Amino acid sequence: NIPAKELPDQESWDSKIIISEDGITRAIVYAKHLEVFESKAITLLEGVKINFFDKEGHKTSTLTSRKGKVNDKTKDMFA
Repeated sequence: NIPAKELPDQESWDSKIIISEDGITRAIVYAKHLEVFESKAITLLEGVKINFFDKEGHKTSTLTSRKGKVNDKTKDMFA
């Protein structure tokens, strides 16, 4: 058995997260699987694809990674 404190507080599959600034899309994050650990303030992602957009909303680049980690306090992402 896995102790409850080691289980994620939230889980999601085939997720799409839109990040915007002043109403303009700045990034779209796709993840095959994500786990949120509130006590550790981290989110773990698997099967990551991120599309980035400029200030006018035009797609500028794409990042792909098998895994990623988000520091939920600072919003820094590592992939």
